[in-house]
Amino acid sequence: MHGSGDKIPKRRIDVEVELEDGTVLEGALFVTAQGRLQDLLNDERRFLPFTSADSAIMFLGKSAISRVILRDGGGNGAGTGDESRRQSAPAGNADPFALLGVSAASTPEALREAYKRLCREFHPDRIQALGLPKEFVEFATHRMADINAAYDRIEERRRSES
Repeated sequence: MHGSGDKIPKRRIDVEVELEDGTVLEGALFVTAQGRLQDLLNDERRFLPFTSADSAIMFLGKSAISRVILRDGGGNGAGTGDESRRQSAPAGNADPFALLGVSAASTPEALREAYKRLCREFHPDRIQALGLPKEFVEFATHRMADINAAYDRIEERRRSES
């Protein structure tokens, strides 16, 4: 058994998942550093945490999965651990409006609502309360930092234009 301070390193595997209903999802699954995708798909869990390409975290029922396809660069080599941070690029260079999913012409109310929606989705406390692995909590922490920085940049820009 691992202590509360122990961390089991995970390796990101970029995949395309096809569900029984024909829906295709692009995103990532995470396996232990020495684990294999086959082991993850065949273990005793009924649901798998999955991070979609747009960074949404969801649980996929294994019984609903019809096939999993490895995408280029997806887990066929040794993971460095940095793959889990790839989607959480620093907001400093990113367009803050795109990061929040609003246009530059959005109203302050629309901006605030988009910000609150993303906070509800990615808040690390929420992710931790769902019982997700520490990698997901770390990802959510980085993502929240990006969201906060983007919101602050937009607010600062709008204040300076006034």
